[in-house]
Amino acid sequence: MGFGARAASLVCCVGALACGQVTIEEQAAPSAPAEGWVRTWSGSGQTELHALAVGSERVWVGGQFTGTTDFDPGPTALELVGADASEPSGYLSWFAVDGTWLGARTSFIPESIAADPEGGAYLIGMQGSTLGNGEVFLQRVGADGHELWTHSWDWAAVSFSGAVTVVPDGGVVASFTYHVPTDLDPGPAEWTVETQGGEDVAIVAFAPDGGFRWGSTFGGPGDDSGGASASMADGGVIVSGSVADPSAPGSFGADHAWLARLDAHGAKLWSREWGGDHHASAGGVAVDQNGTIYLFQHLGIADGGSASIDLDPGPGTHFVTVYSKELFLSRFDAEGGFRWAEPNLGGSLWARGDSVMIAGWCGAIVDLDPGPALDPCVGMFGMTVSAEGEYLGTKQRPADSSGNWAYSAIGSRDASTLFVAGQYFEPAKQPNPFGPPFAPVPGNGSFLALAPLD
Repeated sequence: MGFGARAASLVCCVGALACGQVTIEEQAAPSAPAEGWVRTWSGSGQTELHALAVGSERVWVGGQFTGTTDFDPGPTALELVGADASEPSGYLSWFAVDGTWLGARTSFIPESIAADPEGGAYLIGMQGSTLGNGEVFLQRVGADGHELWTHSWDWAAVSFSGAVTVVPDGGVVASFTYHVPTDLDPGPAEWTVETQGGEDVAIVAFAPDGGFRWGSTFGGPGDDSGGASASMADGGVIVSGSVADPSAPGSFGADHAWLARLDAHGAKLWSREWGGDHHASAGGVAVDQNGTIYLFQHLGIADGGSASIDLDPGPGTHFVTVYSKELFLSRFDAEGGFRWAEPNLGGSLWARGDSVMIAGWCGAIVDLDPGPALDPCVGMFGMTVSAEGEYLGTKQRPADSSGNWAYSAIGSRDASTLFVAGQYFEPAKQPNPFGPPFAPVPGNGSFLALAPLD
């Protein structure tokens, strides 16, 4: 795998969050879950939810819509109209953490949002659905949703892959895919990068005022992707993704998971790549205050069968047997040394000093405990895993199993409370998994909900 980086004079640092545990009394009478709330919006066309970010005072959601949509979930209306009937328009909407709706506006289509320390947010996404006929946008907005600055790049990738991470001084690190020579610096200076074949990953850092700091690239001879980053205490950043290996056996080659550490100027300190002749990718990543790195690994066998895969990219070995498709939670140290890997359902990931938190949902009853004990999943959950990989328990909330609710994004307020967002579908959006029944709203739409865990 190739790697390119050049450093500018400014320095960047990068940031991360938290979740809980369960005790079940044998033969205890089931109690009703604590009451949450739900906010919905819909219109004449289709609305979709793509991204969610939870800040100290604001919750931000973004996605796409067609036609005319009323984004005010209350008795009044704020109707926004899509700019182009031939393709979806984007939107950004924001709420107080108590569920009070604060505003909405049209936008490019956000695919990742991160709340900033001043109450605003960064968002990255795209507009335009045809190869070579669209743009990637990176934008910062204030606490009232107004645009502070926007940067854009010609979108010349087959599929969009991007993410944003806020740094402690209020700046941002963002990533996106590209496959033609691209100038990463949107200002008057030039920072042009080439590709090594197929799609590569660009990583860019900006100051709070939008000034360009540095750029880096990852890539190999095939189509690569990157979708997660997290901060280190020294101001550096951990990034993860996948790189293609077209030379591997089989019709479609293989994909390797990759993990790398960059310093505060964007220079590579180390990188790791693994996966063998199969399909592997590194997804969500979180770093605690000690520099411990937690990572989701997605593994798949090309023919749908089973195979043994080494998850340790270093001199040691850690073989696991993978059946068709599986997901693992792994731990690495600050120098890239592999420590352990355990099966996991996946979800949103946060790290703290002595444990890592996973928040998610399951569409069927599955066992959350990877050990011999049984801990069935009943819906939305907040799981705790120790720094040594031991399963410590889960707090849960029953979810709707009728298919009327589709959960797209999840975030954590604290160890016992989740924010959940997604789409709802007729008939009637009942039962409501977040609180008491509410009057049905015709059609399909999107929602944001508060889900206390028990």
